[in-house]
Amino acid sequence: MESSWLSIIPFLVVIPVAIYTKQVLPALFLGLLVGAYLMEPTILGGIQAMFVYVVQALIDTNNIKIIVFLYAFSGLVGMIKMTGGIRGFVEKAAERIQTRKQALVLTYVSTIGTFAAPTFRFVTIAPIMRALLKKVRMTTAELGFVIETTATPIIVLIPVATAFVGYMVSIIQIATENQGIEVDPYSLFIQSIPFNFFSIVTILLGVYLSFFHHSKEKSDAPMQIDEETVEKEDDWHDCHPVVSKELPIKPMNLLLPLILVISLTLFLTWWDGHVKGFGFFEAFIQADVLDAMVVALLITVLISIGFYLIQRFKLEQLISGFIDGGNELMSVILLLSIVWGLSSITDDLASPLS
Repeated sequence: MESSWLSIIPFLVVIPVAIYTKQVLPALFLGLLVGAYLMEPTILGGIQAMFVYVVQALIDTNNIKIIVFLYAFSGLVGMIKMTGGIRGFVEKAAERIQTRKQALVLTYVSTIGTFAAPTFRFVTIAPIMRALLKKVRMTTAELGFVIETTATPIIVLIPVATAFVGYMVSIIQIATENQGIEVDPYSLFIQSIPFNFFSIVTILLGVYLSFFHHSKEKSDAPMQIDEETVEKEDDWHDCHPVVSKELPIKPMNLLLPLILVISLTLFLTWWDGHVKGFGFFEAFIQADVLDAMVVALLITVLISIGFYLIQRFKLEQLISGFIDGGNELMSVILLLSIVWGLSSITDDLASPLS
C-alpha cells in the first residue's frame, strides 16, 4: 500500500481552500487539479489527466442519468413558472388562508406536492407565505423556520420521486465501489433512512413548536404588519418573479406536472421491480429507481408541453423557459462533474503501486 496515503492530498487542498474562500467549487477544482498532477506529474500530463477523469465521470451511465434528471427537472420548473402555475397556486391559496394555524397547516400539507427538491419547495411555498404575512398574525422567524423544517429534513426521508434519492444513490454507489463492497446502493439508502436522526428530530421539533408550543414571552421578531403598513408596502407580487402580475393565473399548470411526475415515478418504480418478478413492496426496493425517475420526468415534460400548447402558449416560449430553468442547475451539474472526477482520482491514488 505504498501510494495509498497520496489519496488524502487532494482533500488537504480542498478543505482549507474551501474554508478560506467560502467557495466549494474552486476548492474542489484545485483538489481535482492537484490529484491529476499526482497521477501525471508533467506540465501537460496533469491537465490531460484531469480532462480524462472528468470525461470518464460524465460518460458513466448513472451519472448521465442524474444530469439528465436534474436538467430536465429544473427545465420543467422553468416552464411551470413561465406559464403561471406557481402564481396561480399562490393566488388561490392566499384567498383562502385567514389564520395562523391555517397558514401552518398549508405549509406542511404543501410538502405533498413539492417534495421533489428543496429548491422547488422554496420557490413554491415562500411566495405564498410572503403574501400570507399580510393576513395572519405570525412572525417572519416562525415562517422561515416552518419552511426550512418542511423542506430538506422531510425530503431526505422520502425514498422515491425526489432529486435527493438519485443524488444519494450515486454517492453511495461510488463509496461502496471504492470499498469493494457488493451491495445495491438503493437498498442501502432505504436501510439508512431510520438512522437519519437529525431530520427526524428536526421534523418532530418543528411540529411541536408550530402547533403545541405557546411562548409565555412576547417575541421581539417582526410580526404581521398592520393595515397602514400594508398600504405603504409594495405589492407582494413583487416579492418574487414567479408571482409577478405579468404572469397568468393557472394553478393547474403546476398541479398537473406535479401529479404526473409523482404518479409516474411511483408506477414506473413498481413496474420495473414487478417485471423482475418481485412482490409489491419488494418491487420498490429492487427496481432501478433512477431509471424510473428519469423516464417519468421525461414523460411529464412531454405531456406538460402539450398541455401548455393547448392553452396557446407559444412553443418557442416553452422551450426558452425550459432552457432557462435547466441552465439554473448548470452550476450544480458542474459541481457534480468535478466531485465525480475527484472521486475517481482519489480512488486510483489509493490503489497500491503495481
